[in-house]
Amino acid sequence: SFSDVNKETNIEISRAIAKDITSRYNNGNIKSLNLYKDALKQNIVRIEYYDNGHVQDKKNIVNGKKEVTSFRYFDNGNLLAIKPYNNDKLNGELIMYYQNGIVEARFKFVNGIRHGKWQMYYDNGKLKSEDYYRNNKFYGISSSYSRENILLVRTRYISDYKLYTQVYNWHKLVENCKYNSKYT
Repeated sequence: SFSDVNKETNIEISRAIAKDITSRYNNGNIKSLNLYKDALKQNIVRIEYYDNGHVQDKKNIVNGKKEVTSFRYFDNGNLLAIKPYNNDKLNGELIMYYQNGIVEARFKFVNGIRHGKWQMYYDNGKLKSEDYYRNNKFYGISSSYSRENILLVRTRYISDYKLYTQVYNWHKLVENCKYNSKYT
């Protein structure tokens, strides 16, 4: 909630060695703020705000690069996304949320490259699609589902090459297409 985010942010502000308001909105509210965790100002927490005063984005920057985890929020204070960084590149599981707090997507990265399972969800929490990546290319089985969690389409890939697609209607296979082409 907004109050939890605000409380945590206020604790970080109080622990900072120095702080620097980098910009303000026309209404006087802070737009962005840097909190310095060390005397050399190389370890920074950058906080950006909406014009209503709610936290929009919070990220750690070490030696000019995004590190650790970045948090992005909706203007009502609810969590929008958690983005793990290492050396300025997405690294780990990025999670995005709907405004109601339900997970919208889970994406895995290794050093800025799509690698692993990617899942998207409907706003009711049911799985919408599931894809797999290896070194930034489709690999394995990709599946799409209805809002009722019924399998609609399944496609098999190897290194971005589509091997086949199967189309289902209420759990019954109705079309089976084989390919030997690169996904575009």
